[in-house]
Order: sequence, then C-alpha cells, then structure tokens
Amino acid sequence: MVVTLAACPPPWEFFPACDDGTGCASTSTSSTSGYATTTGGLPTGEIQTAASGSSEPGSSTGIDTPSLDLPPEGPTLEAEPDALEKAGTTDLKLHKIPPDIESVELKLNGKLLAELTPDDFPYTWEAFSEKDNGEHTFEARLKNKKGQSQTIEAKVLVKLPPPGSVRCSFPVDLASEPPGTFSAILYTEDAIVVGGWRDIGSGARMVVHKLDPDFCTPQPGWPRMIGDWTEYPALASKFSVVAALALDEHGNIVVGGNLLEGSLPQRYTVMLTPEGDAIADTEVVGLVGEAVSGVAITPQPAPIVVAVGWWTVSENPVSTDWRWWRIHSAEDVNTMGAPAPWTEDEQPDFFNTFSERARAAALHPDTGILYIVGDRDYKDDFNNVWIRSWTARVDPLTGAMLSSPWTSAGDGLYLQDATTSLAFCGERLIGSGWTQRTPINTSKRQQSTRWIEVDGTSTHWIAESTPSEGFGAACDREGKAVVAGKRPSIDLDAQVFAFMDAEGPRIPYTFHVEGDDAALGMACDVRGFCAWPGYRTIDGHSVAVVQVHHP
Repeated sequence: MVVTLAACPPPWEFFPACDDGTGCASTSTSSTSGYATTTGGLPTGEIQTAASGSSEPGSSTGIDTPSLDLPPEGPTLEAEPDALEKAGTTDLKLHKIPPDIESVELKLNGKLLAELTPDDFPYTWEAFSEKDNGEHTFEARLKNKKGQSQTIEAKVLVKLPPPGSVRCSFPVDLASEPPGTFSAILYTEDAIVVGGWRDIGSGARMVVHKLDPDFCTPQPGWPRMIGDWTEYPALASKFSVVAALALDEHGNIVVGGNLLEGSLPQRYTVMLTPEGDAIADTEVVGLVGEAVSGVAITPQPAPIVVAVGWWTVSENPVSTDWRWWRIHSAEDVNTMGAPAPWTEDEQPDFFNTFSERARAAALHPDTGILYIVGDRDYKDDFNNVWIRSWTARVDPLTGAMLSSPWTSAGDGLYLQDATTSLAFCGERLIGSGWTQRTPINTSKRQQSTRWIEVDGTSTHWIAESTPSEGFGAACDREGKAVVAGKRPSIDLDAQVFAFMDAEGPRIPYTFHVEGDDAALGMACDVRGFCAWPGYRTIDGHSVAVVQVHHP
C-alpha cells in the first residue's frame, strides 16, 4: 500500500479499481524506442559476409599464402575503446591499409567472426553483459588480389558488472524530494522520461521529469508540472496524475493522464516539446468518467494521438466499458470501443453490468497496428464471473477493429488474470500483470508475464510462485525479459528481476529496503540498460524514484 500525506491520495484511487477492490493500477511504456531486441544486423558470433570482397577461405583451410611485402610502418588494427566497463560497443578501425587489399578475414579469439572488405570498417562489436567479460583478441587477416596476406590484431578488455547491478538511482537523497510517485517511463536518445504525480504543497499534480540515462541526474529545466505547461489555469489546481507516456519521431512527448473530478477520473492528453512546453492545440480534456491508462502516436505523415482506457458506466455498482480515442486535435476526437461479450459463445450482458478496462497500448513500428491489452469480466457457463486478460488489434488510422478481441480462457486452476503493461520484444509482445488461483477468496495474486503473438492471441505465460503483482515488462538487448512489480515482505517491496528462459532461474535486480516501495513500470534502452519508475517511503509518505540496472 502506498503511504502518502493526507492531501495526496495514491494516484490509482483516481479511477476505478478491479472489481474485487484490490486495485489494478497500470502503466504504459509505449514508445517508438523504449524497447530493444537481439534481432538485426549486429554481430552475434555468427559468420557474417559483406556484399562485396573475396570469399576465399585463406588460412581457414590450412593452406599457406605468401605474406604481403609491407613497409616498416605497416597496417594496424585499433579497438576504440580498448576497454569496456559497461554494456556497449567498440569500433575496430584499420589504419595505413595498402590500396590493393581486397578482403579482410576477421576473427575473434581464434574463431571466424566475419568476411569483410576494408570499406566495412570501422566494424562495431558489442559486449552485452557479464558473460562477455575477459580479454578478447581480434585478428584481421588482410588479403590482396595476388593472394598475399598479413595478419594484424587488437585486444579489448571487457569487465562488466553482474546483471542487475544498480547503475544509478534518482533521487540520491529521498528526504530532499516532495511526496510523489512515478508510474510511467520511456527512453529517448539522450534521456529517461518519467511521469506520475508530485505534491509541492497543494495536492497531487501531474509531473514529467527528464533524467540523464547514465547518471540519473535531472536535465536542465526539469521536472515540469501541469501548471508549467497548461493553457488552462484551472487545471493546475485539480488533483491529477500522469498514467502513460509515448514519444514521436521528433522527440515530442505524448502525456496521457487523469484529472480528478469529484470521485471520478477525467481523461487528459497533451503533447510536450523536448523542452517541456505544450504544443499548441494538443491539450485535450475529455468527459468526466473517462480514464486514460495508455497512449501512443502514429508516425508522420498522419500523426494521431491515441489514448486507451475506459468509461465509467455506473459508480454503484462499479461498471466500466473499455474505450480508445483517436485524438486529431482538441476539437476532433473520435471515441471508439465496444463492450463485451465479443464472441457468440459467451453469455450475454443484457444490462451492461460487466466491466472491461484497457490498461496499455503499443504501436507496431512496421505494420502500424495498435495492440491494446487489459482485463475484463467474463461469465462462464456456470454463471461464475472471473477477471480475464484480453487483447485487441486496431487500425489507429481508420479506427477499424482488425479482429474480435482475444480473451484468456483461464489456465487450469488460474481462473483469474490481468495484463497491465505492454511492450514489443523481438517478434512478439510482452506484458506483465497478475494471475490468481482458485479458491479466489483465500488465494493471493501472483505476478505473471505473458507473451502475445502478432495476431493478438496468447498461449505462453508464466506465474511467479509467491504473492506479487506485475506492472511493467520489457526486453533488454540480449533478449532477457525484465519485469517490475511489487510483493509483500516485511514491508511492501519492489520486485524487479530478469530471466532468459521463462522456466529458468530469475536474476534479482531489487532487494528489500526499509519501508514500502514498488516498481510500477519498465523500459530498456538500445544498449540493454533497463530502468523502472516507482516510489519509496520516507517519513510516512511516498517519494517518486527511478532506478537503472546493468544488463
């Protein structure tokens, strides 16, 4: 449970909880660059062949070839840098290469790495994690058209910290920060962007912060609160919270959040420049009762801000319908979405008493399809109503549903589950959330990780063995799943861990600290570093925190 000042209710109280009253606060880390994958043209140890150059096997066949007739100051191979103490790359550079060199056979520690030409240099090699530690020898065998050859070498020393080691944290001094919580996060090319709420004396207000990705220090001009950017002064006096962030190709930040009007949320979106100023005609306030939990933006030439969430149908008893909004401008907003049931074999909901909530969204970078995940009420043939995960695919440009939403069937004894975050992970998507065994009245929620296929279906998921809930998941550059959540311990603890194999061992990234704390999202950068937003507790109130971990 988040402990706050009396004037600062936890942000997830601003909008409806799951029907069992325990809360399903969610975050979205949707962005165009907030995840990493091991696919692509990076060296991975496999033999790579350039489009041009000789493919002669040379010494790999054991046949001797004459050496090149070189001047005293012959060619050299340089590694820059020649030592790595964090995940990253080194560039292999050739110097003073004779003009008749036709091909370069590159070896790493005696094994063929790539068949190249001089034009392929500088050649980039990457150290992913601690498993790459050691002194590495690169040998470049230069061959000319006559078959003459010469071998030169360079060495790189790699000494990376163990996976999960803390790279940096914000803030350094918890006591120096006002009450608050960060619950949304993404990486830009040069910053970590986080959002949530902050209380500087008048109650919880939306806040967006930018931090240095290597040192977690605030960038100049940040943080920015709603009062710093809004065109409507009255909004600056309302309770409000950032729920989700996204990024366009120009570095502009899409902010999705909720104002509090009485006991109901009110949808809010705005686009901020990289400096934190509101872009004209992008600040949009929705209806009271609409809640935002995820955002995305389509690329040029047709940029459309998309928000997902739900609409409050009834307060007593609580009933919600999922919604998504295509926001062209403050005057042009299309409301989309339809209540369940979605398939013919489901029991009908004549009075619309069942709820659906969209929790997060992610835009496919190639196809432009928008994926939406959430949780919903599902009535089985025995008239039991369970909470189940669901996924939808939509076309954000036209508003069309691309297929009927998929709903979890409930697996074995795990009859309840929810997905509350979403990010791309290679060829699939990954989400975090929770699942619950029967009997529901005595069991506890268990953190779950779910993989979603490009057709929107999901059959692969894993539940942790101890009581916990998940709020964020991403993949680092090696392809490890890195997930964030919370678990009850001596206090409420942030739970962050990674794994390469769903059935394999977990690598713990967080450990018990005094007082309540929680990890409420996850994002990984292109180098493999992963960061989570959340809160820690000091002097009876929560303080917004960010922590970055080595891969």
